[in-house]
Amino acid sequence: MKPNLWIYSTEETINKTAASLIVFGAEVFHRAKIVKDLDLLERVTKGLDNRSIPPNHEELHEFFFSYLTDTIKILIFFENYMKAELMIRGYCVHRIKKDIQEFKEIAKRQFKEPILMKDINSIEPFEVNLEKEEIFHRGIKETTIGMKELTGSESYLSNYQLSDEILNFIKELTIFRNKLHFHDSINFATSMEKINKIKIVKDFVNETIQNRIKRLYSDLYEYHAA
Repeated sequence: MKPNLWIYSTEETINKTAASLIVFGAEVFHRAKIVKDLDLLERVTKGLDNRSIPPNHEELHEFFFSYLTDTIKILIFFENYMKAELMIRGYCVHRIKKDIQEFKEIAKRQFKEPILMKDINSIEPFEVNLEKEEIFHRGIKETTIGMKELTGSESYLSNYQLSDEILNFIKELTIFRNKLHFHDSINFATSMEKINKIKIVKDFVNETIQNRIKRLYSDLYEYHAA
């Protein structure tokens, strides 16, 4: 089944989609236990450091068992944020079909660099039905690109506002998440270094909501006011 690509139809729909991706990602991010209970984890960590709290303290247990799902929640925000930034710049975040000869080369390029929607259209025009608000293309899959592409090259990374520290943290979490089917024990250790990383990431998420979303909604207001 071909996906309906109407989200790419106009600058307005792209901005609405981008805003929704970021807002949803931020909501999921803030539901991660390591984020919402960060102050508690910091107190416990300081207690461990000064040995006023034992290593098997009960308040650590929930952090241990929530860390895998917390990792997924944190990465959902960043995947959504990066896809939103790409869409705003006119790129296709859906995978291109490599098994169709006409799209084989551009599908290969997509692993190393983002592909503009107009470049796909130049190979074969999109099927557009304005009345039904439908856009289809036989060369585009239902699935979207993942972290491997999103963080795999400078061509992708240059579209985001991510510091090296945040990017390295994202890659660290991605490696942990990708072992999802091989986790037979909990691999979690708390430290002030980890807590400071979460604080930096939390500040980035909040700043993105306050500034990036504000600009997107400002643009949407201008569309309707025009």
